[in-house]
Amino acid sequence: KAFYRFGVIGQFYVHKFDFTPIYFHGQDSAFLGTLTPANQALPAGAHNPSWNGFLLETHYTYNPQILLINRYEAIRMSQQALPVDPTTTVFMPGVSTTVPSSDFGNLDLLTFGFRYYPFISSRAGFAFHNEFSIMRQRKLSPLTGSDLTSSSLLFGFDFAF
Repeated sequence: KAFYRFGVIGQFYVHKFDFTPIYFHGQDSAFLGTLTPANQALPAGAHNPSWNGFLLETHYTYNPQILLINRYEAIRMSQQALPVDPTTTVFMPGVSTTVPSSDFGNLDLLTFGFRYYPFISSRAGFAFHNEFSIMRQRKLSPLTGSDLTSSSLLFGFDFAF
């Protein structure tokens, strides 16, 4: 079934800062949005879900070996796969709850981190990479219909040769 994605990206440098803004839009088939097999009928009122997204990533190069990272990501649902409004009961697996359509399914993600390069040469490089992220998903708790918040911590090593 048909789907599409498009977006715009830019990269801007101001001394030791660089900024990367990204805007994107997407739309999926109603079959994918409702998890309906293609050989079955769509649920009543099903639509093609669509959304808009934005990302802004910034880097500050303290020196050639230390890079500070900050990223904000947002996804805003333009149209849900199934009708959702304040007077509609939304049925999720094993639960039903009333959710407002204005922010149901929206996502916000904030990330902070740094990358440290103990050595860099023309032949090889090594980086120690760390990030902390916090994510909020609007009105998606399967039991209460409230926001879900989670966080993650990343410690990683990159070796390039």
